[in-house]
Amino acid sequence: MQSDQTIRELERSIGYTFLRKDLLRQSLTHSSLKSLQENNEVLEFLGDAVLGFYLCRRLVEEFPYLNEGDLSKLKAILSSRKHLFEISRTISLGDFLFLGKGEKQDRGGEKMNITSSAFEAVIAAVFLDGGLPKVELFLDRFFDPFFEQLREKRIKINDYKSEAQELFQKVWGMAPIYLVDEEHGPDHDKLFTVVMVGPNNNKLVEGRGRTKKDAEQTAAKLYIQQLFPDKNRMDFDAFFIEFSEKE
Repeated sequence: MQSDQTIRELERSIGYTFLRKDLLRQSLTHSSLKSLQENNEVLEFLGDAVLGFYLCRRLVEEFPYLNEGDLSKLKAILSSRKHLFEISRTISLGDFLFLGKGEKQDRGGEKMNITSSAFEAVIAAVFLDGGLPKVELFLDRFFDPFFEQLREKRIKINDYKSEAQELFQKVWGMAPIYLVDEEHGPDHDKLFTVVMVGPNNNKLVEGRGRTKKDAEQTAAKLYIQQLFPDKNRMDFDAFFIEFSEKE
């Protein structure tokens, strides 16, 4: 088990001191550690729900003029594995996880699914330890910068694929086709290459990503950049956020 000193280091890193240290330890315990009965899967389930409530409340309060569809897109972005993984890296959460021997050797603390799930479990642990007011303060620390960035911009919520499809229809009178061209790497860490195909099966651009959807988004982004190399000349005024659906 992690030493008390290590637990205190993590508490300083996340900005919250637990009354029940057992909750924090459980939130850090991956299911690969077979020697322990309690892992963080149930806490991950609860943390996902707590995070969803928190994001819905803040989005409605801060952006009451957005419609349900735009709010849903923002919520999906903020709660995506990719975004939670980025947050978990800012506090080096992967360094504090309890992993089985195989996951340790496979550098499980650096994997997106493991660390983002652990962050959701930590959210649940804070909620159970301190209640809703404490977990909201805890989450504010990580999400305030993102909301501030959104408030400072004129927002039109779009993902690259949706915008690329509209432009594609204008130019070609049809929807783009995305084809998986290559797959590399083991199942838990694949890299996909996706090709955007136009009329007469012409290859227009290709994008890469850790999931097929991410690769499609990258290809769509590159297509838009080709059409509008000078962003100031774009015929739409949008604030683009790389969109990755919660898996």
